[in-house]
Formats: sequence, C-alpha cells, structure tokens
Amino acid sequence: MPPFFQFRLWLRESPPTERLLAAGALSVALLFIALALVPVARNHDAAGTSLGIAGSQATSATTTPAGERAAAVDGATDSPASPGAAVSGSTATRSAARGSTGVASGGGATATAAGTAESCAGLTASGPGITPTEVLMDVSTLSLAGPIGNSQFDIRPDLHQIATALKDEVNATGGLACGRKLRINIYDVNPLDTNDAQAKCLQMVADKPYIVMDFGGYLGQATRACFVQNKLPIISSVAFDTAEFRSAFPYVVSPRNFAEDQARDAIFGLKDRGFFAAPKFQKLGLLVENCIPAVAKKVDDYLARAGIKAAQISKFTLDCNPAAANNQIAQAVLQHKADGASHVILATANNNAQTYTRLANSQGFHPTYGVSDLGEGVTPSGAKNWDASFDGAIGITSTHTGETFSGMRNAKVDRCDQIMKRHGVAGFTSEAKDLALLAFCDLYDFMTAAINKAGKNPVRTSFATGITQIGEFKTAYAGDAVFNRPDKYTGGDFQRAIQYHADCVCWKVLDAFKPAYPE
Repeated sequence: MPPFFQFRLWLRESPPTERLLAAGALSVALLFIALALVPVARNHDAAGTSLGIAGSQATSATTTPAGERAAAVDGATDSPASPGAAVSGSTATRSAARGSTGVASGGGATATAAGTAESCAGLTASGPGITPTEVLMDVSTLSLAGPIGNSQFDIRPDLHQIATALKDEVNATGGLACGRKLRINIYDVNPLDTNDAQAKCLQMVADKPYIVMDFGGYLGQATRACFVQNKLPIISSVAFDTAEFRSAFPYVVSPRNFAEDQARDAIFGLKDRGFFAAPKFQKLGLLVENCIPAVAKKVDDYLARAGIKAAQISKFTLDCNPAAANNQIAQAVLQHKADGASHVILATANNNAQTYTRLANSQGFHPTYGVSDLGEGVTPSGAKNWDASFDGAIGITSTHTGETFSGMRNAKVDRCDQIMKRHGVAGFTSEAKDLALLAFCDLYDFMTAAINKAGKNPVRTSFATGITQIGEFKTAYAGDAVFNRPDKYTGGDFQRAIQYHADCVCWKVLDAFKPAYPE
C-alpha cells in the first residue's frame, strides 16, 4: 500500500488522541516559520503596554534569578523590566548598544579595534550556559515515530546536520557575545509522546544551557511549560498568543507574530483585497476552532470592524483537534452550503482546512476561499493536498511563502543555501521540501542577533532585552520585523496577499508587502 494511503488509513482508524497529537505535529512542522525590514509603526501595544503594568505576575517572571545576579558584572543584572517598560537607561541597554561586534545599535559605523576590545573586556561566566569562551545552546528537533515518520511530511532527514552546519557557521564568522564559541546539544523530541517531550525537557534543564532552540518538538503551551517552570528560555518556531506571552515572559520567545496579529491581518487583509466586495460576496462561511477561544473571539471582532454583519456570517466551530473527524468537518460544509455562503474563511488547522475543501467539492459546494497564517493555511509544505477547487484562493501572510515560485530572489534564502553547501549539507531546493532548512536559518539568525544585544556577559533573562534592540531583521521565511523599542518582542510586521495555483500546487505572490494592521 503506498505511504499516502497508509497515512489516510491511519487517520481514519487510529485512536483520536493519537490523531490529535500527530496532526498537531504536522500543522507545526510543515509550516515554519517559525523573521525584518524597514521601520514601521507596528502596534503591539495591546500586549506590550498592558504588560508593562501587569503587576506582580509579569514582574516576578522577569526577575533575574539569584545565581545569575551574583554572576553579573559591574553590578548589572541584565534583567529586562516587565515587557513594555523602558530600559534605555539600563546597563544591559548600554552594553547592547556597544555590541559584541563593535556595531552601534542603530546600525552605525564599525567601531575601532581598540573600542571593540574595550567593550569586550572582562568576560565572565555570567550565568547558565555562559563561560568566558563559550555559549551552550540545546536544540530540540521534531522526530515523529511509527507510521507517521518525518518522511511522510517531507521533513528533511538531516535536521542534525542542518543545526550543526549553522553552529559551525556562527563560530566561523565571529562567534557570539564578544566572540564566544557556540556549542550545541541536539535532542530528537517526539511531539506525539508527552512523556518523551517532558523527559527531554528535563534533560535539557540538567544540561544548564543558556537557551533552547525548538523546531517542532514542543507544540503547545502545556509542553513548553516545563521550560518556563525551570526558567530556561526557549525560542519557539511556532506562533503563540498574548496570554502565553504574558504568563511565560521572558522564557518563551518567537520570531513570529502573535496569533491575534495573524487574525487581524487575515480579516483586514482580505477586506482590502476585495474579498468581501459585493455583488460577488453574499454571505461568509467561517470555520474556526476552540483551541484558543480568545483568538476565535478576535476573529469575530475584526469581522465586525470590517463591516461584516452577524447576519452575513455562518460560523462553525470545530473542537480543538488539528485532525478533526471528517463527519464534523462535513457538518461545517453542509451548514455553510445550506446558509448560502458565497465565501469561506478557513481559520483552522491546515489539515482541517484541506479536508474541508475536499468534502466541499464532493458536495458540489465551490465558494471563494480565504486563508492566512492563522492555522498555517498558507504553508508551502503540503500545498499539494488542497483540492483542485481551492484554485484561486487568496491567502494573507507575513511570511515569504510564494516568492521562489514567483521567481523572486530572497537574499536570506540564498545565504541559507550557501551556508549549507559550505558545510557539506544539501542546500535549498524548494519551499515545499525545505521549510525545515529555512526555519533553522531564521531561528539561528534570531538567536544570534538577540544574544549579541544582550550585553557582553548575558544572562538568561537579558535575552528578551536583546530582542528589543535587534533593529531591522530580515528572514528567509518566517516574517520580517523591526525590533526597535522596549515592548517589541515578536515579528511579522508586514503582510501581503498570495494566491493558490492548482496547476503547480503552489502559492504565488500577488502584491508587495505592506505594514501589518494595527490594533
């Protein structure tokens, strides 16, 4: 039996819990992310400003642990205030402004060799994972097991080699935090097995690294909680919502935008591209899920602000299951068809959205489709699984999806390809097959940029401060941003429209990047 049909059989007959976890892994693994451009007034104040006055919870989460305070030099804690608080007068900010490479924080001229030597004098073992000569980072990689191994989802088998090549490149080009060498431990984590995920987290905690870089091993807030509880920062390749950010700060970070941002860009981006324009638009079929109710509520709010009345919406809410049962998705199709929906927005996990289009086609229901980063509807991996009736669908994305299929050159993709080849690893071939490669390149760039702004003797909590001082940050895939203010911790500052083409089973770019929509 061909692998694809084996997989379909597994989806139909395997235990529901296994399907839930497996498809969750698929949703995350196939889409990465999970990063920056020209200055723009991107408004995260809804998260950042409120966090600045969030009270004891946010404040206590950002306090430097006693062991790290004792190791900090010159009386500096390098600890960020709560998100949104001004840090311009802190020692951490002054150290970051000097920069480990001698480049001013605003991107000015390179300092003299003497100035660089002075700014990097007195390196210490400032905290876990930091010695005068070394930075230790643990890397968790997606490792699916059993009948749904990585190869079923076009996940490259050489993830260890990719991570190692990028580590070697960092060391060959100056190292980190005033020339320290990067050392990594790599752990394969099966996101289908919560016991495995927990055990690997505890092993990483025992390693005492500076930070963990995660590619697909830890998919949700519950599994990432282990790192937060042990005050070990984790760079996540997936987007999360503002509630998790508030509760976990500064120990869970991501170069991607918030889920709420993705919802806002989706609705207003579709509106501005004429998705809701009469006479073609008559009624909206909306498919959401209840995994993050606050984000689903935001979708409703943004539709109202876009001028879509409640009477014009037929809403169906799936259970929180990235592999929802076919009969439940079929109910959504039948409801939307019966209610006369002319257009459908699929704001659910990519698997569910693709199943919807196949079932809709089988029912003779052919609406105009809209998707977005919310639910990873625009990921290039697995794009071949959309029904042919999905042809012409409009997607709103902050990522670089569709560029290579549109003949566009992305300097970061070229650089990622060159790094791999320089270190004897296969380079970039296509968006569909190499998202893991691009994701790792983006994550390494994000980590390097932030730690180099976290002071010459960084501690774990100063990594978040470093993020806010990165400045312009461009990515191979996951979304560009400008990190230039005290409350700026996430990316995805821009959005544009792309369109699905059934002939190439791919996405192509429709227009230029525009600023993401403010709250």
